[in-house]
Order: sequence, then structure tokens, then C-alpha cells
Amino acid sequence: MQHAASPRHNRWVPVIVAALAVPTFLAFWIGGRSELGVAWGLVSVAFAAVLVLGSRSETIQLLRGDADDERTLMLEYQATTPPPS
Repeated sequence: MQHAASPRHNRWVPVIVAALAVPTFLAFWIGGRSELGVAWGLVSVAFAAVLVLGSRSETIQLLRGDADDERTLMLEYQATTPPPS
């Protein structure tokens, strides 16, 4: 039985990625390297923007969880199961 990812779930992925900018910045700020915290925070926000705006790319759809055809389901299965012993 296949289940399609709900569109509501897929909207949270970029939000969570962008929200990671805050603890990233705080960790670098506590460590005394706030400029690196700003840089990595911007990387997180930029990646979240790519996830939101890159809807035509199959790679981005796979990262967001939007792709649910047979090929992408098999790729996900192969990536998450251990090899046979």
C-alpha cells in the first residue's frame, strides 16, 4: 500500500530547515564566532528557499518528500535498507 505524502507535511520541511538557523547562530555566538553563525544561518535560510522555490527539480522534490512515484520510492527504499549479508 502506497501513501502519498500530505502537502501540509511537505510545507514544514523548509520551515524546519530555516528554523535551524537560530540554534546554529546561537551555538556559534556562544563559541565567540558570531560571523560564522550568521554565515551558516544564511546557508540554512538559502537552502530553505531552494526547497520552496525549486519545485520543478526532481532532486528537490525528493528532498521535500513530494516525489512518490515508483522510481523515487525504490531509491528511498534502497537508501534506507541495509545491504543483504
